[in-house]
Amino acid sequence: MTGNKDRILLTEMSYKEARKYFLKQESYFNNELPSYFKFNNYLKKAYESVEESMKYNRFGSHFNIKNAQTSENINNKIYANKDGKYDWRPLELINPYFYAQLVYYITQEKNWEYILERLENNSVENMIVASIPVESKKGGKDKKAQILNWWSRVEQESLILALQYKNVMHLDISNCYGSIYTHSIVWALHDREKAKQKRGVTDLLGNQIDRIICNMQNQQTNGIPQGSTLMDFVAEIVLSYCDKLLEDKLLEKGIKSDYKIIRYRDDYRIFSNSKSTIEMVTKELNDVLMSMNFKLNSKKTQYYEECVVSSIKKDKIAYQKLLPSIYYKIDGKLYFQFICQKHLLHILVFSKDYPNSGSVVRLLDEFNKYRSKDINDIKEDDKIQCISIITEIMLNNVRTIPLCIAIISKILLNVADEKSIEITDMIAAKFKDTPNVDLLNIWLQRLTISYDREKNYDTSLCQLVSRHKDEIFDCKWVKTKAYHFSDKKIVDEEEISNLSEVIGDAEVSVFTEYL
Repeated sequence: MTGNKDRILLTEMSYKEARKYFLKQESYFNNELPSYFKFNNYLKKAYESVEESMKYNRFGSHFNIKNAQTSENINNKIYANKDGKYDWRPLELINPYFYAQLVYYITQEKNWEYILERLENNSVENMIVASIPVESKKGGKDKKAQILNWWSRVEQESLILALQYKNVMHLDISNCYGSIYTHSIVWALHDREKAKQKRGVTDLLGNQIDRIICNMQNQQTNGIPQGSTLMDFVAEIVLSYCDKLLEDKLLEKGIKSDYKIIRYRDDYRIFSNSKSTIEMVTKELNDVLMSMNFKLNSKKTQYYEECVVSSIKKDKIAYQKLLPSIYYKIDGKLYFQFICQKHLLHILVFSKDYPNSGSVVRLLDEFNKYRSKDINDIKEDDKIQCISIITEIMLNNVRTIPLCIAIISKILLNVADEKSIEITDMIAAKFKDTPNVDLLNIWLQRLTISYDREKNYDTSLCQLVSRHKDEIFDCKWVKTKAYHFSDKKIVDEEEISNLSEVIGDAEVSVFTEYL
């Protein structure tokens, strides 16, 4: 995709543009955090330190890598529970110095040109790759640009292909990032034979990337950190190699046409007019992925003989059916069918059928924006019921946490501090037996920070804010004092002092308008 006025692909950027892009806070951690967390200065300091040490070939003099290799707290993990039970994933704030070192190597001019050339060589004629990271060209959130890119390159392209093909198979990789074997990065960039021949060559780009990722995770070679655009790109390098291996195997089997694949990261859609062709492509894809330490998720493997409806996510179709029961328009003015409590109940019921879906997020985003006045006017006797419903939605829909907390902040406006504390304590108690709720703690702290800065949440990022911790990264291996950056500076005190009790849309919403 080229020529889009609103967004630019990472692969269309120069090495300098790519470096600037990777060093943005939104690229460093691509999930929502409260506005008082600021990583830009830390990333800038870390990159300048790495760049200076590399310039004079004195990296080892300033950074004790052996000490870093034995530490289990180099990165900062944020655990997000997906279903309120035991389905969770670790999101990671990568240690800024290792993050900067990785950005340094990847965005050296020759290295960047080599990576782009490699990705181009791994491109497959019968495959549309829709997951190259994108940047907004109009100053909006990159996450919004990525969603729009998915819409145009996956959903809309699927509808186009539905005119050409009768059948489609949907597949995805189970635990993709956690399954990436770091040595496979070297294979993807240099092929397996060259990787074996140059296993000990330290200046080989693939070996450099492999070594840095291992260093930041206690020498572990299985899995890469999840949560940054940088690691999304590393995963894309590996997956593009899988694309090429698949094409080679299909050509060996004489399968050259009558199929088309759309891949978005670890999600695949295989189109064909022949069920047997789809089955053969699926088998070869499975073999390629297994050779790279991946495994297809059998629970999400679906075969359809109807391409149009299957091209649209089920939650989006259900969302369209639900809308008329929630609101209607007359002369461009929006009217809601229900009071807030019943509206929230509709969203809760929808979330049970389509948990963690984009449509649940959208329903809450619309509720938060377009019912803002109604939320403020909820009667005292109804507030606790509405908050109870919202809490139930959060319990099984981790993606909705920032929006749910924002709505609660509006409901609690003008409620006495004592009552607000009682209610937020009840919310926390609801999650008491739920493991891995760091993301909830982070946003609960945003809710309570204006009247209880010292409240202690059992999450390291929260404890940095409440002053119960001074650091969230192990940086003792950074030997040069001039290169040190205090973790406490991640928390913007001026931002905290100016915080509103009500969480604004800009903190939690990707899209500014829907309706």
